Amino acid sequence: TMARTIEKNAPTNDLVARLGGSEFAILLPETDANMARVILGDIQRRLRLQMQKDGRPMTFSIAAVTCTQAPLSVGMLIHEAERLTDRVKESKADDLRVEVVDWAQPLQ
Repeated sequence: TMARTIEKNAPTNDLVARLGGSEFAILLPETDANMARVILGDIQRRLRLQMQKDGRPMTFSIAAVTCTQAPLSVGMLIHEAERLTDRVKESKADDLRVEVVDWAQPLQ
């Protein structure tokens, strides 16, 4: 249900993938942080509504990484996304955070 809801509400031609368990990834090429926040906020709202409709109210923590330029590897991008996801999960339920990563700057 979650995968169908995400895929149905993601922009056309963007990639939606299940990473495992209840973790999903959406690749939104050429999408800046502000637009990512709008798209993901809408998906988060639709997920909540669908789950309530199915009698399974849930919360959804969403983390997104946007880049000022392409990373040297997909692994770098996944690492940053996982790091932010962990922080979002620790903070509170039903959170949405979008961070901009500047690959020209050294990572912390």
